[in-house]
Amino acid sequence: MTRRQTSSKPNEQAGVRGGRSLVHDLRNRLATIKIAVQTLGIGETLTERGQRRVALAQREVDQLEGLLDALSDFFDAEEAT
Repeated sequence: MTRRQTSSKPNEQAGVRGGRSLVHDLRNRLATIKIAVQTLGIGETLTERGQRRVALAQREVDQLEGLLDALSDFFDAEEAT
């Protein structure tokens, strides 16, 4: 290994830690949004258009959760190497 390769390892580890921290923070904020959207969906006073918008927001939350899961998996794999 060259000096450059060995010196980049701490930087890579810091990047993984930073990435994991970012995923954690985003997941916490998304949980708040998810609860709000679910609460909106419970309301019986929504118009059909409002119900469609809530359903769309729920799908978007699900997609964001999937992206965060994928990022978490990526950082797990990076940490293992």
